[in-house]
Amino acid sequence: MMKTLKAGTRRGTTTAAAAGQAMFAVVAMVAMIGWSMGLAACNDGRAHPSGDGSVGKDVALNGDATTNGDGSSYRDGTPHQDGQVHDDAAPSPDGAAPGTDPCSGNVFTPTTASTGQGQAPGDASSVQIEAMHYTNSFRNLCGLNPINFNSALDSASQAHSDYCSTDSSWCPGWHQEQEGHPGFTGVNFWERDQYAGYSGQPASEVMAPGGTPQYAIDMWMESVYHRSPFVNPKIHEAGFGSGSSYTTMDFGCCGSFDANLVTNYPVHGQTGVPTDWLGNEGPQPPTPPTGWPSGPVISIIFPPDANVSITAHQIYDDACQTIDHVAGGQGIQPDPGFQGSFLGSIVAMYPNNPLASHKTYTVNVEYTMGGQPGHRTFSFTTK
Repeated sequence: MMKTLKAGTRRGTTTAAAAGQAMFAVVAMVAMIGWSMGLAACNDGRAHPSGDGSVGKDVALNGDATTNGDGSSYRDGTPHQDGQVHDDAAPSPDGAAPGTDPCSGNVFTPTTASTGQGQAPGDASSVQIEAMHYTNSFRNLCGLNPINFNSALDSASQAHSDYCSTDSSWCPGWHQEQEGHPGFTGVNFWERDQYAGYSGQPASEVMAPGGTPQYAIDMWMESVYHRSPFVNPKIHEAGFGSGSSYTTMDFGCCGSFDANLVTNYPVHGQTGVPTDWLGNEGPQPPTPPTGWPSGPVISIIFPPDANVSITAHQIYDDACQTIDHVAGGQGIQPDPGFQGSFLGSIVAMYPNNPLASHKTYTVNVEYTMGGQPGHRTFSFTTK
């Protein structure tokens, strides 16, 4: 049985901020992208069985991590006059030029950003278009192909959000529906996607408690497992729906991708990176030796199905002192605390302790992929 993780507050938050804390959950389909088992969450702080045999848990996540155009997002949800949310609502690198990292001696590996905005169906709402552009602003930073929004996935996501918002007791573990209630379209997300007419391969589902697209996506992108579908190269379609109490995003695969691209998030030169993370997701990744909160989550994204072995991984402060951290995923000695099937082709790292504000840190990961050596070396600055 999975542990129940109670809601926590970010250091320095006020009572009002604590009251705004949120819970979220992710579930992934076994088949197409190498993820397995279903993940579920419930909002009463207790463990419950969910429809797929997994266990729900309280996975509260702080909602006070507002950031600005210097490195992540504003959360007012206001679209531009053309009805779209543009890249100024997302993190952006500071234009740092390639050079040699004095700590590792490796050349920095900046990511070549992509520019695709994706395509939305003609019946997409302004909120769904906003979610698509905001999602793709992160994928652009990582140099990944954009995600198109799909009408059936939009419909399935919206219907599930509305169903759960009507009565949360109908939604055990958030991701399952109970037959016999108004609005029921399928027990599991892949059944709901197919009911809505999706002809592709359902891949995963993430959920959060209401809020704007930026608010929900920011929470998912701060985490270890919930970030995965947003940066998985195989994901090529998604849908978004927000009810009065729940927000849902369903993903489909499998699109084309660059089989040689290795990328990372945060990207080289990114500013405004959070200093800490509370670890509140289900299932919870390994707890640092010093407990939560940890430092921010760092992801190294390899091509799906690549043969990868990690040979070194370091995080340095601005004095080139190494920072103790947790690491797991693709090509690293398996850690029973990590749900590697949900990471797919991603390596996740996070410092044992929160980082200092307004400081620059460097990450160096050395690996072999297909028998060839390589490295990702990049720096970021905290807010």
